[in-house]
Amino acid sequence: MNKLLVMQRIIVLLLAGFIFQLPTENVYAEEEKQMVVVYENEKGEKAIQDSSAAVEEQYDHLSAAAISADTETIDELKQDPDIKYVEPDSKIRIADNGESQTSQATALEQWNLASIHAPMAWEDGLTGNGVKIAIMDSGIYPHADLEITGGFSAVDYTTSYEDDEGHGTHVAGIIGAKHDGKGIDGIAPDADLYAVKVLDETGEGYLSDLLKGIDWAITQNMDIINLSMGTADKSDTLEDAVGKAYQAGILLVAASGNEGAGHPVDYPAAYEPVIAVSATDSNNNITSFSSVGDEVEFAAPGADIQSTLPGADYGVMSGTSQATSHVSAMLAILKQQFPADTNAQLRQRLQQYSTDLGQEGRDGLYGYGMIQYPAPESTDELVSDPAEGNSPQDEAEESVPAEELQALADELDMALEELADLFAASGFDLYSYTNMGKIDDIMYQDVNEVSVYVLLENMGLSRDEFDQLLAADDMTLADFENVEELTDYVYRKGSNDFDTYWDQTSSALQEMGISKEEGRKLYDHLESVLGSISDDTIDEIASLNERAKAIGDFESLNDLDEGQREELVSLWYDFIELFQLKAKFYLMDGDEEREVTIEELSQITDIGKQTLLVELYDTKDEFLLDLSVNGEQFDQNLLHAPEVSPEEKKTDGVQNPKLEEPEKEAEEITLTYKTAESVGQESDKDKNQDHPDKEGQRLPDTASPIGNIVAAGLALTAAGVILYARNRRMKYRTK
Repeated sequence: MNKLLVMQRIIVLLLAGFIFQLPTENVYAEEEKQMVVVYENEKGEKAIQDSSAAVEEQYDHLSAAAISADTETIDELKQDPDIKYVEPDSKIRIADNGESQTSQATALEQWNLASIHAPMAWEDGLTGNGVKIAIMDSGIYPHADLEITGGFSAVDYTTSYEDDEGHGTHVAGIIGAKHDGKGIDGIAPDADLYAVKVLDETGEGYLSDLLKGIDWAITQNMDIINLSMGTADKSDTLEDAVGKAYQAGILLVAASGNEGAGHPVDYPAAYEPVIAVSATDSNNNITSFSSVGDEVEFAAPGADIQSTLPGADYGVMSGTSQATSHVSAMLAILKQQFPADTNAQLRQRLQQYSTDLGQEGRDGLYGYGMIQYPAPESTDELVSDPAEGNSPQDEAEESVPAEELQALADELDMALEELADLFAASGFDLYSYTNMGKIDDIMYQDVNEVSVYVLLENMGLSRDEFDQLLAADDMTLADFENVEELTDYVYRKGSNDFDTYWDQTSSALQEMGISKEEGRKLYDHLESVLGSISDDTIDEIASLNERAKAIGDFESLNDLDEGQREELVSLWYDFIELFQLKAKFYLMDGDEEREVTIEELSQITDIGKQTLLVELYDTKDEFLLDLSVNGEQFDQNLLHAPEVSPEEKKTDGVQNPKLEEPEKEAEEITLTYKTAESVGQESDKDKNQDHPDKEGQRLPDTASPIGNIVAAGLALTAAGVILYARNRRMKYRTK
């Protein structure tokens, strides 16, 4: 079974998991939620103050407030016409790839400085003098190589803006380390560095803290805001905030993210007022970890970058965080050189101070190109007499070293000879290229037989299946401008066949009153939410799944102690926040309809002849679907764990160890729907027996519906998300 069919099974799990989770939302004590509210006018601001919400933070330049409120208050604010947005106070985190190394040398090699021609700017007297840069990060720790002009702490556990994680200090050194002949040299050593602490000692922070930092930067008339951080979660509130800062004349520079080419550009980098930066290596190739996309505006060095660490240390880090720092520093140099330019003019001018790489013009990998200070107009010093030996150009014409080609073949799990044969069969000579950039273009950017082979291997798709996809739409390879476009097409065709999903689930979903149109809405919502899920989120979901298992078996919520109930509620909040959903509940008796609270619903174990109606919405109150379950269905065993056939236990036929582990996760709980007709055919003995799960443990009796719903819903959703996200991770990546 290919990966596209695996995707279909995953979505089925997700749909099922939601249906069996909904009645558990907020079953017990109402928790105060941390939210951020943006208001339209003074009436909206007053509405917040007059509500029962606790106002945690208000901002001077942003029409927003951070609040703590219960669900009822949040819903009231959402319905207020003078309120623009109400959003969760979501998490943000540093943008690095987790690799670092401490260095002890007194004078360290910095390949990145020559790559962007920074010494040429210094020779012209350009050092960023007088330019104010707000480094929004984990703070800056005092260091002999750094002069910190000032700062501000937006986090709630300290008023100090000293760095307790290390990331902010590293970013600061790249931008502005002193030129003292020791340690490292910053790109803009005379810029005014301001430490704006919005992240904690783990490198994480909250949207409300970032808003506080941006608000402070506007007040302090900063010239540049460096945002070496990101999140996969889109926030209208944050988009408004960066827009306000840009309108105030500030340049904003942010990391594209470190999830690789299969992951969309992180926020806030993806917002229009922000300059999104991808990362390059010492060969001017886009790094394998760099997230890329149409939002990328510039590229800069981001692999193995030396810089300052807390105390007297120096170290190497890699990430789009480091690349972002280069762009902020280059903008400081241009700000000094062209002091009358507005932020918009400087942003446009930076296009002239970049070298176009990749496809001609702006592309999704390098944007307008890699930043570089202009070389001298005269190039006489680069010309040498051929009689005197090889010129620098001749030396550059050497072929790519064999060890680099072997490393590439190893990464593709191929023998070098096989890779060379693949190139040759497509009309290319692997051994003739003088740099890896051209080879990368052939494999990961230009549409050709080599790149198609790599794409299909990554996606687990056979060539016959691929050709069938194209033929169905009467398309050929010539219809695609680049591999990214082709990849999106293949993935979309393989994963968005809703009719296939509906065919697999319609009998059970229609049993609960879900129409095909409603099923499509839910599917589209899940696809949208899960499309940008990160590896960190996958790990968190796996952890949630383990927490759910730790609660143990129970037949009703009455079997749980207070701590277990609180844990169950906490788990639900984590899941519902991930999927950006909310629900309303009604008990219907004939023509009578009564809305019930979660507290009331949690006490019900038998609804008799009544019908439970559940309405599902997204967080913007867009109706998705409603479903109904009557008392007879509550008493039926709708869930059980059937035997898994040997074929089902096999992987999808593609030798891909990354999919083996989540595939096993999916086998732990398998969803089987039974229609009313099939249930009626069961023997009384079967009806009264609990169904064992795969490990021989008992699933909760469905006569106590809440317990069954909680256990099955959490487990199914966790398995589905892990499978879906890890499979989507395989979508595509560049080298």
